[in-house]
Amino acid sequence: MLENWLIYDGRAPDEWTVTKVDTSWYDMELQWAQRPYCLRLSFSFKNGKSMQNLTGFGRYRVEKFRKNAVALAEDLSYICVGERHADKQILLFFYGRHQERGAELLEKTQHAAFEVASEITYDPSWRTYCDDIYPNPIQLQSANDKMMIDRLVKSGDDPRVARRLNHHIAFPNELKRIDFECDARAVGFAIGDPYFSPERPLAYGSTVHNRAILDYEGIQRTTAQLVSIATRHEGCYEYWDCPIQRKRR
Repeated sequence: MLENWLIYDGRAPDEWTVTKVDTSWYDMELQWAQRPYCLRLSFSFKNGKSMQNLTGFGRYRVEKFRKNAVALAEDLSYICVGERHADKQILLFFYGRHQERGAELLEKTQHAAFEVASEITYDPSWRTYCDDIYPNPIQLQSANDKMMIDRLVKSGDDPRVARRLNHHIAFPNELKRIDFECDARAVGFAIGDPYFSPERPLAYGSTVHNRAILDYEGIQRTTAQLVSIATRHEGCYEYWDCPIQRKRR
């Protein structure tokens, strides 16, 4: 995937899914109205076969179809902004300028092996992108957790070694920060030194600590808990860092 694409796990509504989203469009609100039509294109094997754990040839067919659909959509002035992979279906999300062009895509993507369906809606405010595809704060941080752990491990870190994690959260005023720290302390976090950055909208920063190994599921539970507490106090969980624990030779 390209640099601006983010991958996160989720549930929609009764099975685990993997969603891939082009996050660059989130900050281009002035351009949304130029592509007011949202097209959802789904495909699945006609024989009901799972999309997971495919053989090499099966993966090749799925990926070839996906790439072909994206290329055909671009020819019709539709851009792909996201994908959602479930057990038996892949759903592609596009935005475009003309409704009739979207209808053409369904005709051009019919395939002997796949059941293909599409739905086009008028969505000038990009609610599907913002509410359904773009990750919520916990999902976004979960994706960042995975990227951070991967970077540390690639740098030679031993993920099995416990260390202090430093979590950085920002608030609009000092009272919100203090209330957050009281709640964080109550569920077991150690409170570090606060900081003040007057040039920022959320100028009052808090650092809280816990001890952990670089286990993705464990860290994800920790950051999800802190995101929830911070949100209650109008705060924003920003990032975590930690000392690198080098592997012993």
